[in-house]
Amino acid sequence: QARLDNAGIALDTSAVDACAGSHPPPVVRGDPAQLHRVYLNLLENSLRYTETGGRLCIAARTERKAGNGAWLVLQWDDTAPGVPAPELPRVFDRLYRAEASRTRAAGDTGGSGLGLAICRAIVQAHGGRITAEASPLGGLRILLTLPLLETPIHER
Repeated sequence: QARLDNAGIALDTSAVDACAGSHPPPVVRGDPAQLHRVYLNLLENSLRYTETGGRLCIAARTERKAGNGAWLVLQWDDTAPGVPAPELPRVFDRLYRAEASRTRAAGDTGGSGLGLAICRAIVQAHGGRITAEASPLGGLRILLTLPLLETPIHER
């Protein structure tokens, strides 16, 4: 929170808080350290590429897909700048950087182009899916879908 405040980026997690407060709360099946790495990388990207005065909204919901179990869907939306539509399918490619649209300041060349590729590999290893699209806030929307445990841990 402090880093977002210092960068002048407002954070809204009210939809995550509501989902986490449900009874029973959703429990993702996976390696907490690796999933934490995904979340930190997504936060870093928003910090790096969202303009001062912008916003980051993180939402969460659960979905049940017939014959395919229960899923947690995390949605990350940030404000401008965004990624041009033709470049969206490539943001998870190794070493790819959408320089023109998501450079924060003059002379800032962004990251190494590995972060989102690592996120995709971790999410896929967990049986999940991660996609990118244009955010209605003007920046990037990341949709992260992960399988949930069918029986909450406290009921086992």
